[in-house]
Amino acid sequence: MMKKYQGAVFFDIDGTLVDERQGIFKPTPKTVASLQCLQERGYLIGIATGRARCYLPDLGIDFDCYVTCNGAVCEVDGEEILNEHIPEEDVRRMIAFMEKEKLGFDLETSKCCYIDPKAEDVFWKMMQVFQIENNGTFQRFSDPSGLKINKILITFEEEGQMERMREFCGEEFFVLRHHKNNSADVGKWGMSKAVGIRAVMDHLGLKMEDTYAFGDDDNDFEMLRAVGHGIAMTPHAEGLDAVAEYLTCSVAEDGIYQGLNHYGLL
Repeated sequence: MMKKYQGAVFFDIDGTLVDERQGIFKPTPKTVASLQCLQERGYLIGIATGRARCYLPDLGIDFDCYVTCNGAVCEVDGEEILNEHIPEEDVRRMIAFMEKEKLGFDLETSKCCYIDPKAEDVFWKMMQVFQIENNGTFQRFSDPSGLKINKILITFEEEGQMERMREFCGEEFFVLRHHKNNSADVGKWGMSKAVGIRAVMDHLGLKMEDTYAFGDDDNDFEMLRAVGHGIAMTPHAEGLDAVAEYLTCSVAEDGIYQGLNHYGLL
């Protein structure tokens, strides 16, 4: 039987629940207590992240919902309700271009990620920044045949490589720069965390005005604009100022607790 919720609150991970820039790799005790309180009050709590489901960190919280790969994959109460993948012929085209431009890449699905062997060193150095280890869900890429790729992560040495990738993708695929590393997400144009959240709300029969979301980076723009109440963390990407209804403080300062308290959800 489907659970009944009075509303939903979604949380980005990096820069929101945790922040590697502040050396915080687990949600603060006050954040954990706040999310538990939300559940006790009948709210769905969900992850909304650019990461693939297979390498989400153990945050010590039992989330009801996971919107991953920038909205391409959605799971509610253990049931997958959305899985949008990039057509194989497009994946092959992009691989040929990335190899020509010497871009490192990681092809991501909800269950496994496939790393370009030539980019392994750079990839794992980047993963170490976030304290992500190989838990068996990362494999060496060999052939895309039959793979249902939800998102591609690219690494580059200079900005021109990323810009050329963006030009190559045109209006078919987006390229979203990450806030710290020389890396970016590539996905189907029009796909975003907002798309995933709408799918969750439709599945549960909830209204978007009863939805809240916390985020900090450019890939949170559509999400904060779409939900009933968008909250931007400190620090956050400049573009979020145009869509955030409320600005809260940093992860270290318990920004999630402050935001939830501001809306009277605790």
